[in-house]
This record gives sequence, structure tokens and C-alpha cells, in this order.
Amino acid sequence: MIYRAFVLLIAVILAAWPLAAGMDVSAQDGAASAAAMSIDDLGLPVGASDATPVDIDNNGTIVVIGIDDEGESVFLYESGAFRHIGGEAATSSIHATAINDNGIISGWTERDDGAIGALIIGIENLVEMPGETASSRALAVNSEGILAGEATFDGSDPMASPVYWTSTTVERLPSAGAGSWGAVNDLNTIEQLAGWSAIDAEGNERHATVWINDAPTDLGTLGGLLSDARAINEIGQIVGVSTTSDEQTGFDSDGSSAFLWHDGSMTNLGLGEAHSWAMANDINDTGLITGTVGNLSADDPSTATSAVIWTGSALLDLNDISAGAGDLHLSEGVAINNFGQIICRAFDAGGNPHVVVLTVLGN
Repeated sequence: MIYRAFVLLIAVILAAWPLAAGMDVSAQDGAASAAAMSIDDLGLPVGASDATPVDIDNNGTIVVIGIDDEGESVFLYESGAFRHIGGEAATSSIHATAINDNGIISGWTERDDGAIGALIIGIENLVEMPGETASSRALAVNSEGILAGEATFDGSDPMASPVYWTSTTVERLPSAGAGSWGAVNDLNTIEQLAGWSAIDAEGNERHATVWINDAPTDLGTLGGLLSDARAINEIGQIVGVSTTSDEQTGFDSDGSSAFLWHDGSMTNLGLGEAHSWAMANDINDTGLITGTVGNLSADDPSTATSAVIWTGSALLDLNDISAGAGDLHLSEGVAINNFGQIICRAFDAGGNPHVVVLTVLGN
């Protein structure tokens, strides 16, 4: 991979929320008044019974997977409406994963032979990614249109390997450990790739990993055997989720926590007293982090989790700082752009799903 060095021009939007090296979640109550966000309920695409928000770009365009009796379809939300994309070739097996500011959408589809194939999802067409793979998924795309994700190269492979695509080939990345398995979940424009790789040959121990010039760096964990880097911004800050003890077997286990990694150090972002676990899903270029927490006092499945944001001084429940939510409960913070817009999955009082976008009041 050719490493492209260039000057990064980052607008300091929301300068009142700088990301500190450590988080004081005890300041949560006092910090709630420091931010206020408005909610726009997008509902669901026409005909869909459920929907999963995927990503939001810096133009405010939102990618959503709509679900109906036939399966999944990909939609864009822009100019106040959903529209189906992918053209006539877009069947119910299309799955989107990310969008860049030029409208390039990464994802995958089921091939004619039944295998899964990575692709670019266009407005009216689908473009399969090059390279000989048994199965592949494109999980991320950067602003220059480079896609990355995971792939198997042999039908007998028990797990996929981390990969990225050039214009003509698919390139396998090395693991940070003894295993060859892993995935790239995100990459920035200077081609730092973040994800996970297997530390042992069997893939039972998996650590968050960053690849720079194709060389892997093990980011470690917060104490357990598992960690996963979910997102990376333009200054190399990485967020994700980690177990905190060897007894935890998954990221929604009690005690698992979100992390920030920067300049060689992994920081536990904290849970707060009301939460059993936390995971960070995205970080923007000003250091704002959104994600999801498990609630200790949830009384039904639609309130079992909450969408949150980590700021320079606190972990904030987006349900507490958002205006106009009505009876909606924001259950998952999925993605955040550089203008502080956050897309969330939500449920109303009847347990019906919604896609919502939050915007900082005044922006």
C-alpha cells in the first residue's frame, strides 16, 4: 500500500467538547447541560418493517438498511426522503456498511455461486471488488475510495483475514499475532487501517489492531482476551470495545468497556454507574465519540441499551440531552460526522423501530 502523506485541515467544530486523555464519568450529571441536540425522526423506508442505520457522511447523507419480508435493501436518506439504491441488480441480499463524502458506499452481496462478495453500491448499479477470494465483505471506505474489510481465500478457511482492495487486486494484511484471521473495520485518508487480528493460531484471543504501511500494531486490551477497533479518525485516534477480564466471552458481557487508543495508549472510556457494558462505535475528527451502553435498570428489550456520547468530561446518555424525542428511546449510537450529527436506532413506546438523526442545536 502506498502511504499518502498530506496536510490535514481539520475544522474545530464543537470546540467546547475537546476529547481529554482521560474521562471523568462522575461528572456526568453536571455535564448534561453542556450540550443539547435536536432529533429528526426519519421513521423507516416505505414498505420496511425494520431498519438499521449504517453511516452518515459529512454532507448529512445517511445510509440505511431497510428490512421487509423479502429481506434487506439499501436506502439513502437525503433531501428529506429515502430512496432505494443499487439499481435493478440490488436484490434482498445487498448489505451496506459505510459511505464516504463522495457518495461511494461499501458493502457486500451474495454471489451467483452462493458465496459472499465485496462490492461498491452505486445509485443504479453494483460493482464487485477485484481479486480471487472464496468470500469477502467490504466493511469500510475512505474519502479516496479505498475499500477494506475481510476475506477468505480458500473454502476451508475457518475465518476471514483482514484485507484491502486496490483497483485490480485484493491484498491480505498480516495479523498482529500468530493467527492469520481478522478484519478491517475502518480506515482514514492516510491509510491507517483499524480492526482486529488473531493473536493465537485458533483465533480465540483477538486484539484490536492498526495497520500502517501494511504493518500491524497490537493495541492490546483493557484486561481481557478480546478487543476490537471499530473506527479511526484523521488524526489516528481509534475507538472500540474490549473485555476487561478473561471471564468475559463477548463485548456485551458485564464489565466490557469502550476504549480510546491514541499515541500508543489505550484509555478506558468508562461505563458510568447505570451501565453494565459499553462499546464505542464511531469517532469524528474533533474527537467526539458515539456508541452504545447496556442499561442495568432496563425493564424491556427496547430500553435495554442506550445511545451515548463521550465528551471531554463525561459520558452522556443521548436520551437525556436531546430535544423532541417524544416517546422515542435512543438505543444505539451508530455513527457521527464532523458536524456532530449522530445517527441512532430508536424505539417508540410500542416497541416499533425508528431511524433518527441528532443535530447539535445551533448548527
